[in-house]
Amino acid sequence: MRLWYLSRPRLLALGVVLICLLLAAGSAGIAIDPNNRVFFSEQHEQYRELLDFEAVFGTSTSLVFVITNGKSLDQSQDVQQAVKWLTAQIWRVPHVTAVNSIATFPKVDTTTTEVNVTTYLDFICDEEEQCDPKRASALDSPVVANNLVSADRRSFAIVGGVDLFEPDARQVDEIFEAAQVLRQEFVTKFSDFRVYLTGGVPMMRAFVDAAAADSARLMPIAIMVLFGLLWLFFGGVVPALIMMLLGVISVASTMGVAGWFGHVLNTATATVPLITFTLVISNSMHLFFHILREDLRAPTTGIEDIVSTAVRANWKPMLLTSGTTVLGLASMLSVSAPP
Repeated sequence: MRLWYLSRPRLLALGVVLICLLLAAGSAGIAIDPNNRVFFSEQHEQYRELLDFEAVFGTSTSLVFVITNGKSLDQSQDVQQAVKWLTAQIWRVPHVTAVNSIATFPKVDTTTTEVNVTTYLDFICDEEEQCDPKRASALDSPVVANNLVSADRRSFAIVGGVDLFEPDARQVDEIFEAAQVLRQEFVTKFSDFRVYLTGGVPMMRAFVDAAAADSARLMPIAIMVLFGLLWLFFGGVVPALIMMLLGVISVASTMGVAGWFGHVLNTATATVPLITFTLVISNSMHLFFHILREDLRAPTTGIEDIVSTAVRANWKPMLLTSGTTVLGLASMLSVSAPP
């Protein structure tokens, strides 16, 4: 007995294509979440304490430039100039609301009669940019050592405080691109220095890049490998292409539904297209093997009857394997990570 929807194959194919196109259109609305806290459970006690603290005192992250030319302040005037220049220019980066470096961090000296407040850089170096090696030992103070200056006093950090109350990929890109422009200007002006970008914003950008790279790199590899294996198993290009088409349509539809519902991608969910593709291919292989086997066993049987038999014989095993996979992935909802 044929399944009713196989009696009009053209109408069925047209309906499937239209539905898939409608669903796939939603994939244009999918955004990538740069938030590096995506793995933290909002129910976790420590994370809740952090959120409560930020609700009172504000939310901020950081953008850190680490510069070095292998010399200390008293060994090269360029070090002092580089720290001052970058400390002044980092304000050009959008959303920067505070800057910390040895050129801004206060150095307090007290006597019995007075209190002198200056910066660590001004304490060590005079107005003529001559730095006192003896005063350079002030950089060993625990408030700046391994914070704004390395233990060997040859690497210096310029830390920008960045306000991102609701970080999104556009803001992170804006800040990171501005930081890269500033980094290039610094390298042009101080060519003997090495510059490294770190902090919360570069980490968020790394999350975005990792999610995009996973989607762009893993899917083509999976498609090529699976296509070769399917070609080998089925002994023909056409069955392999049909199954690959099913996988691509399923991925486009799944991501489209996610887009319509406003979901976002992050490093944890960037592999969803690959997982969907693999599940569809593995399930459809059961049907295709059954169809090919029945076609060889009874070549006079109509294709509609063969397909109907294959669906009836395989829908329960396919549902079972898919259901257990869903349950396995859903168990990750119970996992939380401390902040």
